[in-house]
Amino acid sequence: QVSTQSTWGALAEEAKFINQALTLQVVNKQLKPVRLEKPNPFAENKADALPVGYRHRRWNISEKVQLVARCQVDGMSRVPDKKDASYRLFALNEIDIKATDFRNKLERSAGAVLATEIKNNSCKMSRWAAMTLLSGVDQIKLGYVTRVNPAQTTAHQVLTVNQMAPLDFANTVGLNVRNMWAVFNAVIEECLRLPEGKYVLMKDPNKQVLFLYLVPEEGDDDALPADTASGDAAGAASSTKE
Repeated sequence: QVSTQSTWGALAEEAKFINQALTLQVVNKQLKPVRLEKPNPFAENKADALPVGYRHRRWNISEKVQLVARCQVDGMSRVPDKKDASYRLFALNEIDIKATDFRNKLERSAGAVLATEIKNNSCKMSRWAAMTLLSGVDQIKLGYVTRVNPAQTTAHQVLTVNQMAPLDFANTVGLNVRNMWAVFNAVIEECLRLPEGKYVLMKDPNKQVLFLYLVPEEGDDDALPADTASGDAAGAASSTKE
């Protein structure tokens, strides 16, 4: 029998809670906060808003394509006699204590712990690296969090928080930044050649190939059920590591 605490939905909710709690945990409330020009657009109640900021950034992908993205900044690190450093913050939460043993292994070899996390969660770590680079922050901070009691999902302990330069972290996780932009541009160029419609982008689980599937319009007699992942292939863009 599988415990409800170990289902993917429960683990996702726990990870979300940990990341939000860590953002609050690292804030020094004795320091004056950094005020941005505009308030948090997602905070209906200021008391419930996470202490994060947003910035809009623009990139020229090609002669006809520009990317505008809303990027998050989790905080500022204040160092005496130095310029404040902006950062993104992410939590590495330990689920299987017997397998990872953060408490003992972090003291002996933090690098080995990070290498194991990259090996087991390469997609997530690469996504964090990309998000950090897009935000244009000075640092990425990784908090190592474990459960106080392995059987309980509501109480956690922050063991340590390490920081790295964003580009160094991207190199560590094996993210090829140049190839990242090339793949993005290939997908956009493919989309621009397609007719207007709703599409689903999927990756082949065993190959470095992306597929675009056209979603049938509502009312179409030949339309597939909404909960299916099938459809007519509208195009594909391949991504190959250099």
